[in-house]
Amino acid sequence: SKTVKEIAYWANFKSVNLFAEGLLNYIGFSQKNDGSTKASLIALEKFWTDKINFEGLVLKDGCGLSKENAISATHFCDLLKYLYTSKNYSDFKSTLPVAGVSGTIKNLCKGQAGEGRIFAKSGTISKVKSYAGYVVSNSGKNLAFAITVNNFSGTNSQIITEIEKVLNELANY
Repeated sequence: SKTVKEIAYWANFKSVNLFAEGLLNYIGFSQKNDGSTKASLIALEKFWTDKINFEGLVLKDGCGLSKENAISATHFCDLLKYLYTSKNYSDFKSTLPVAGVSGTIKNLCKGQAGEGRIFAKSGTISKVKSYAGYVVSNSGKNLAFAITVNNFSGTNSQIITEIEKVLNELANY
């Protein structure tokens, strides 16, 4: 059987949504002996409620595909900042692909300032593009970031080009 870290790797690095759902269900099962999505989301909220601000946050699944999900850049960054200070940070970071190098972001910032310095999870559904993770800046700071573009006009590549501009600025900070 695979470890939680190995399953998280496939969920984050390769964006296997089924594994993300499985991780959510594991949380419910381990905390409440009920692996249903509903019980798992309740257990998840109970764990995070004193660590990040849940105001406006709506989760309906574990992989982010539900159209009912609502999560802000602030929610993502609060979560990332918490993880950065946790004992599990290095394990978590090792599950994230590296811009210009690996996983779902192997073409992001390729040959640019962010290459090799951005560790992030990507998310894409119809007319939505999202990246959340960490940038190691020129000044040596680890910066948490989250960028989500909703209902965009234009092509995916046009949006990615604009997002890369922001990410490269963070890398050059």
